[in-house]
Amino acid sequence: MKNIPFVPAADLKRQFGCLGFFYRMQIPDGNVIRCRNVLEIAGQSLLHDPELHLRPPDACAVMMNPGSSRPLFSQDDGPVVEARYPDLVGHMSLVPTRPDNTQYQIMRIMQVTGWTHVRVLNLSDIREPKSPLLFQSMKQLHGILSEPVHSIFSDARLAEYHALFGDRRSPVIAGWGRHPDLEPLARLFFARIPDVRLLGVAVPGSPLRYGHPSPHVHQQKLAWLQTVLEQLNCRT
Repeated sequence: MKNIPFVPAADLKRQFGCLGFFYRMQIPDGNVIRCRNVLEIAGQSLLHDPELHLRPPDACAVMMNPGSSRPLFSQDDGPVVEARYPDLVGHMSLVPTRPDNTQYQIMRIMQVTGWTHVRVLNLSDIREPKSPLLFQSMKQLHGILSEPVHSIFSDARLAEYHALFGDRRSPVIAGWGRHPDLEPLARLFFARIPDVRLLGVAVPGSPLRYGHPSPHVHQQKLAWLQTVLEQLNCRT
């Protein structure tokens, strides 16, 4: 597949939008961690559906964490949820969310495939743009809690996983990156869905690592798009 069109973000925003659910996780030491459990990327006609998070998406994407994701119009970080009992299913209320470069890459895939709805989940819900601080927070939580409840793939959040993950026959784009500290959460993902149709740039010799959709180098962004679109063509 040649000459992948790299559509500008301004054009993508006219066709697609993002909605997310933000919450705060109260952990036993008294601290509160800002989190986001789901992001819905959808065509403009779907963005006003209050039950968008209940619709089966055309595909899912699993990334590292929400990074610096934040609501578009508000500073509200959402409800406080007890970390020992993170029941989010009944609390979810989606709000418009500022897209980032990773989501624009997903939108470029959507534009070519004709998808109108992709659900983005993360190995970790922790909203931290700096990877070293994310891994530090994950290690601190590991010392406090018996399981990684900041991940939707943990046993404590099984009901939420079933509510959000959608149809397993739909393809799943893997793009959580190459850092070894993510491998325990990647194992949780594969244990939860061993028969998944996985798309992405696999790291040679490291079956638990998948390249990020939006590398810093522009040519690598194009290469990622080409790889995923070629994989879709092979499966259709």
